[in-house]
Amino acid sequence: YFMLLEQPVRDRAAADWDRLSVLAVDEARYSEALEHLDAALAAADTSDDSARPERVLRRIEILLALRRIADAQAAAESQLQTEGNSVWLLAELGDLFGAAGHVATSDGYFARALRFDGLAEADRHQLLTRQAEWHSGATRWRILLQAAELFPAEDARRTSVVDRLKSEMKTPVDAQAAERLSAATADNDIGVTLQLRQAELTADVDEAATIAVSLFRSHDLPGDRFEWMVDRLIYAERFEEAIAILEDSLRSGDRLNSGALRQLARAYAAVGRVQDRPRADRQADEQRKPPTP
Repeated sequence: YFMLLEQPVRDRAAADWDRLSVLAVDEARYSEALEHLDAALAAADTSDDSARPERVLRRIEILLALRRIADAQAAAESQLQTEGNSVWLLAELGDLFGAAGHVATSDGYFARALRFDGLAEADRHQLLTRQAEWHSGATRWRILLQAAELFPAEDARRTSVVDRLKSEMKTPVDAQAAERLSAATADNDIGVTLQLRQAELTADVDEAATIAVSLFRSHDLPGDRFEWMVDRLIYAERFEEAIAILEDSLRSGDRLNSGALRQLARAYAAVGRVQDRPRADRQADEQRKPPTP
C-alpha cells in the first residue's frame, strides 16, 4: 500500500486508484480508501463506464464501515435512480447493509427486489436465501420456509432448504418455532416434516406422542417412523394406545419388527396383561433369528 502511494498522483489511472482503495481497506484505513475510490470514479473513462456500478457498491461498503449510514443510504438511492431498480442491484444493496448489521434496511431492499413482476421462482428462491443470511432464529426460518415452498417435493433446492431448517432447530425451545412454522405453511409435506421435528425436540413426552399419533391417524406418518411412534407412546406411558395400534397392525396382516414387538410386550406388562407378554417376546425372538441358510 505504502509503496503504491509513492506513485505520482498525476500518473495514476482509475485502476491504480482502485488498487490503492482495496489495499487501504485491507489496512482498515477506510477514510483513505474512500478518498482513493472517489479518485477512481473521477478518473474513470466516461466513455466506458462498465466498472462504475462495482465502484459505487464498494463506496457504499466503505461508507458503512465508516458508520456513515445516512451517506451510504443516499449513495444507494442515487445509484438506484441512475441504474434503475434492478433485482441484482437491490440484492447487492441488501447484502451490503445486512453484512454491516443494518438488517431492517437490508430487508427493505430485498422486499423491493421480491416485488418485481415476472420474477422467476429460481430468482425468488435466491433472493430469499440471501435475505435469510442476515437473520437468525425464527425470522430466518420463516424466510427459509418461503424459499422452500417455491418448489415441488422432489426438487433438490427445496430439500436443501428443508434440511437446513431441520439442522438449525436443535433445542427444546426450537420445538415451538417448528410448531409455528408447520401451522404457517400450506405445504403438507413441509408441515409434516416440521411436526416431526417438533416431536423430536420437545421435552414434553406426551406432546411428542400426540404429534406422532396424529400423523399416523391422518396417514401422514412416514412408513419408517412407525416404530418411532410406538416408542413415543411407550415413553409417554400411553400403553393402552400403543397396544391398540400394534394389535390393529397385526390383525391387518402387517409384520412387526422385533423392536415393535418388544415394545408391545413392554406395554402388555405395564397394563397387567402378563399372559400376553410371553407371546410378544417369543415373536420378537423369532424376528431376531437369522434366516435359515
